[in-house]
Amino acid sequence: MVHREEYGCIAGLRRLFTDACLGAKLGGFGIAGVFLDCWDLRVAQRVANCIVVRKPSAARFTKMGSGIGVRREGHEDLPGPWFELLAKGQVWSALILSTTFSEKYKGRNMKVGDTAVVAMPTVGPGPEENWKPKLLHRSGSPEAMAFIWCGDASAGDKTIYVSFSMMRKFTQAAKILFSPLENEGACRLSSDEKSPFIQDGSEWFTELRLSVYIRQLVDELWKRDGLAEKLAETTRLHPNHRIIFAGISHGAALAQVCAVRFNLANPGKAMAITWNAYRWTDAVGSELVARTMGDRLLPLVLTRRIPRRGCCQCSSGGYRSWDSIPSLPENFAATPNSYLLDVDAGGFTPCKKVDNWYSHTQSDWAAFRSFWRLHHALQAIIATKLATKHALEGGRTRRFATV
Repeated sequence: MVHREEYGCIAGLRRLFTDACLGAKLGGFGIAGVFLDCWDLRVAQRVANCIVVRKPSAARFTKMGSGIGVRREGHEDLPGPWFELLAKGQVWSALILSTTFSEKYKGRNMKVGDTAVVAMPTVGPGPEENWKPKLLHRSGSPEAMAFIWCGDASAGDKTIYVSFSMMRKFTQAAKILFSPLENEGACRLSSDEKSPFIQDGSEWFTELRLSVYIRQLVDELWKRDGLAEKLAETTRLHPNHRIIFAGISHGAALAQVCAVRFNLANPGKAMAITWNAYRWTDAVGSELVARTMGDRLLPLVLTRRIPRRGCCQCSSGGYRSWDSIPSLPENFAATPNSYLLDVDAGGFTPCKKVDNWYSHTQSDWAAFRSFWRLHHALQAIIATKLATKHALEGGRTRRFATV
């Protein structure tokens, strides 16, 4: 078992191999692409199990992006209910249902009534605990698929998970990146306007200015594919269950939009946690998201410190990088209340602590490298498992204090 911080060269070789694999996967080249799709998730939990939870170190100032920095590791709880949900396992379960059991992977052939087996993180010796959420409904098309799961009652998990699958085809990337915002005349809210909850919320959602592509997918999913009906039925049959929308990448954006739509009709009812979501609305829409969801939305963006060439992981050299996809498309607004999640330490920091986070965009070679390193399920699984183990140990969640 290897401490990444003590053996920087080994961590560097592992990272180099991962980058090379992801390059082949990104291109979708034949056998390599198929192999890496399987490697990404089947090996992910095995890799995460081998990682040693590292002790906090006093990291000196490092460069972070453009004129942005971090100084030392501190401690800060996540907002609202999220620290408790992290420690109890709901955050981990939401991630695994959105990745391993998504339409792209094991969930493709699952039928209503089937159960997933989610191996829960543990600390120290002891038997492994498995949760077995049950698939209640599935809705959508290959471009936008939602699964509704009921948490394992035998494990005391009274949660309804609404998980959204990742992008299935690389051709969808062009639709996402080049889809324009809807025409002007959409919802125009002022800062002093009162809460926009009216009737079933559909009028506000219709007026909300979204990506044209996202509007099309969510409208089809909500109405044509019956997700709204199935959610209503599920909440009626399980009135005492919490509801968590979840997804990663493309599924993360869909989860955010659908959670907002659901909460406009059912104020304060649902929560949402996402990993590496791209942007999908403008500044006014982002304001409505913040007002509708509050701290019940936790958008996570993966980050890691890249060592200076020739130095080890624990050295003060290098710079901090984060996934560039949440800064795209450039003319859209960032998701409010976002947090950075460190892949190597399992620590959190609010993105609002980062200078110019909400106006910062990346569309250059450095952005591509960040995407290449951090925008895949393996990194999200490793980081979330580390964070869950920290929470299980009874400590407060870590963060990096910005300067």
